[in-house]
Amino acid sequence: MIGVDLGTSGCKVILFDAAGSPVASDYTGYPLNLLGNGMVEQNPEDWWDAVCASMRKVMKIADISSTEVASIGCGGQFPDLVTIDRDGRALRPAIAYSDVRGRTQSEQIFDRLGREEVTKLTGLPACFFPSLPASKILWIRQHEPELEKHIYAVMGAKDFLNFRLTGQHAIDYVEAWWTGLVMERGYSWWDEMLERLRIPRSWLGDIRKPTDVIGELTETASKVTSLAPGTPVVCGSVDGMCNVVGSGILEPGIMMDASGTTEIMASLSTKKLAPSIGDSIFCWRHLDPEKWVVYTSTATAGASLRWFSEHFAEAEKAEAARTGVSVYNILDRQAETVEAGAEMLLFWPYLAGEYAPFYDFNVRGVFLGITLDKERKHFVRAILEGVAFSMNHVIEAFSDLGLKIQKIRTGGGGSKSRLWNQIKADVTGKTVQVTKVNELGCTGAAILAGIGAGVFSGIEEATRSAVPTVEEFTSNTRNHETYSKLFRVYKEKCSLLRDISASLSSSDSS
Repeated sequence: MIGVDLGTSGCKVILFDAAGSPVASDYTGYPLNLLGNGMVEQNPEDWWDAVCASMRKVMKIADISSTEVASIGCGGQFPDLVTIDRDGRALRPAIAYSDVRGRTQSEQIFDRLGREEVTKLTGLPACFFPSLPASKILWIRQHEPELEKHIYAVMGAKDFLNFRLTGQHAIDYVEAWWTGLVMERGYSWWDEMLERLRIPRSWLGDIRKPTDVIGELTETASKVTSLAPGTPVVCGSVDGMCNVVGSGILEPGIMMDASGTTEIMASLSTKKLAPSIGDSIFCWRHLDPEKWVVYTSTATAGASLRWFSEHFAEAEKAEAARTGVSVYNILDRQAETVEAGAEMLLFWPYLAGEYAPFYDFNVRGVFLGITLDKERKHFVRAILEGVAFSMNHVIEAFSDLGLKIQKIRTGGGGSKSRLWNQIKADVTGKTVQVTKVNELGCTGAAILAGIGAGVFSGIEEATRSAVPTVEEFTSNTRNHETYSKLFRVYKEKCSLLRDISASLSSSDSS
């Protein structure tokens, strides 16, 4: 099985065997174009070229026959907007999920259909609509009217990959919901909205389950991927859903932690919650019809550590280049020499605003407690702890919804740090389990592919086979007591920091 995770900066492709163990993997990067004024684009052809190159590479590494691949599953960033013509060519660069050019158009949608009516029937917060495909389609109509005449279909990022692989246009129910054009969790297109916005239904794919086989690899796609024509391709899902599946959580009480640039967190509920809780926690149907996914993410987690290493760790980067050891391992070793609490240096990881447990793009990151004796190692430790405090803040929000988290299942790049895993266990008081394969998105996409092709009978068999954990970190009682006191300060000062950040933002605007 092949699992594809189409990210913002690059694409990861992993080939798994029938038991769900990784056989070969490859990563290919591509650019992200920041155009200013909240406009962010990528070239869909870059995605396609990257996926094809990585598929060829993993097949070469594995040295197996192309006929041995049972199925392909794609997941990735959302909600992007790709427009294609009748021949499947992208008409313009993809408008990325983080692009908010549709501010004016989102207000036009609310003016035509009513703000309360739209948010009630779609189940999505109004603050997200500037970034949703519904608004971006209107932006294209108003700013690129000649292009609209040539649109054959509109789709998301991984659906563009699926179209190129199979020639079939489909969309899974999670990504369909995040277009802003679907009735709340009914997973059917909102016909009245399409009619009022003059968006042809023919532009939109059929809504399918993530495990549905939507088509087979075409002869053309076969030549550029090194895979056999006729290989089944499943619908797949957004990176959030693939991460949940790839983390192997099957029952309530375990929280997924996809520890990457952002901290993506999710758990399962047997109770159907509201589709949106506030502006930052969401609930959608799981593959198991008896369960629901409760999902959220923070704005910056690993991004905070990367920011620090890029700007304040020149000596460590030089050592990493000289020794071949990751700069993050070097920073970890420094932070390990500092006791829990970083000698009362606190960090709030709001370097790009925050999503959860509150939604505020104006809030800014803060170090508090800087004194003359603080060294680089204290700041690194404070960053690791601040991200863990942020996670604990979300766990409390989950608890308020009735989700009692007992364990944390972690993957992603951040899970490679044993120190960070221990800090998360100590801060939260929960056991932290580390997945064997830290690429949760690829694992989840491959599981969806395996279920669709009949390699696995269902999600339970697939999870037990493909998602083993390799290490556990239990909470240190003494450190947990220290962190509990500091977390109270962290949480209590959030509102003050938000007020200060709002004043700074207001001063900047003036």
